[in-house]
Amino acid sequence: MGKRLYRCSIWPRTCGYFIWADEVNDEREMRFSLLEKDTKIAELEHEIDMLQMKVKEVEKQNADLEDLIHEVGIECTERRLLMESASDDKKMGFYLAASWVLFAIMFWLV
Repeated sequence: MGKRLYRCSIWPRTCGYFIWADEVNDEREMRFSLLEKDTKIAELEHEIDMLQMKVKEVEKQNADLEDLIHEVGIECTERRLLMESASDDKKMGFYLAASWVLFAIMFWLV
């Protein structure tokens, strides 16, 4: 017959914990060991919750930055079109002034 052992209570989805029965000196040691493991589990669950909150925060910041990038892109396009329009207006003003000068020269020559 084999040795007796104590194992994790959630077998078969176990954490892998076990101890040989002849190694257990006192029930209090086992309870303390179990309490330590429960405390560690609670700490890790809290850490998971904090990390999930951090992920949500970063995802929100990412979405806000994507919106800002989109808005800046639209504004840049509008300004580029406005500058192109202003450039065309300057060219038209120059052509109008040149045509009046030519008209005046032609009128003076005739």
